[in-house]
Amino acid sequence: MIVLVVAVVVIAVLVTFVLPAYTKLFATFGADLPTITKILMNGSDWAAKYGIYVMLIILVAVMAGFMYTKTEKGAVRWDGISLRMPVLGQINLLNQLSYSSRIMALLFRVGLRPPDVVSLAVDGSMNRVVKQSLLEVREEMIRGEDCPGRCRGGRCFYH
Repeated sequence: MIVLVVAVVVIAVLVTFVLPAYTKLFATFGADLPTITKILMNGSDWAAKYGIYVMLIILVAVMAGFMYTKTEKGAVRWDGISLRMPVLGQINLLNQLSYSSRIMALLFRVGLRPPDVVSLAVDGSMNRVVKQSLLEVREEMIRGEDCPGRCRGGRCFYH
């Protein structure tokens, strides 16, 4: 995250201060510049004129997204997205499952009944999608259904 912020700041400084100086320098030569250089310089001029508006729009969009994730529906959607993200989703899912597994192993050793163990694992889970899936597993366990059969195919924790 820090590297991303530093990269954005460096690019903003280059586009705002360095490229306009080169634009003036090339303008005094009067030489015909390559197309890609012209595009870069025109982009720099555009960013200097309208960059503040773009930054404001991005800031408003990030704030709106943050506020949406604070609602119940938004939090569930974000938790589902966090489980489906490439690379990070798998890490997040495995983290949630390992945390729940450690809780369940400890509670089984204490001697609690399986439905109670799953209920307490649900309370300890931080991801709402995983919580919902564990609640469904608990309900199927109480009804006497085949719990491993529910998760066959890898769809147990994805909604």
